[in-house]
Amino acid sequence: RLLLEEGVASEYTELRRHAFRTMAGIAPDLRHDAAKTVLARWKTADEGFRIDALPFLSQVTQDPLAQETVLQATQDSSHDVRKAAAAALKTVSTPAASLALIAMLDDPHKEVRLAVVDALGVARRYEAVEPLSLLLTREADSDMIEKGIDALGTVGDPKALPLLLEFLQKG
Repeated sequence: RLLLEEGVASEYTELRRHAFRTMAGIAPDLRHDAAKTVLARWKTADEGFRIDALPFLSQVTQDPLAQETVLQATQDSSHDVRKAAAAALKTVSTPAASLALIAMLDDPHKEVRLAVVDALGVARRYEAVEPLSLLLTREADSDMIEKGIDALGTVGDPKALPLLLEFLQKG
């Protein structure tokens, strides 16, 4: 345990990432204990630490503070942290996670929006069909349109079919 805590605190990115991946593989009750160390450091941590910590924290489902930290990261000042938060929320199947992802569709950074659209599709969030459809009707960027179409298709909600057919006809 001490080695993992030292690894998480390391200035060496690869060592820190490896420590987080290892911690994600431990038993859920032990993850909760490990999360305390991560959360204690979160507020003063640099951007790299926050990015690396998010996938781990999203898996600590028994700790409300860990889950809240991931949700709050969707509003971080760093677009790279917001992007990592979107990716981490792919596996969190709570209404709060869905709402946070949907709210992030308006993020000013394209990379964040692409990560959000991907997360909504991979997680098959039916509640995102309407917001994704709206995004497609107002979006001009071809990467965003392609990713949005993929996400709607992956979600598989029949309500998206008319819009998907419209884009198919446009070519």
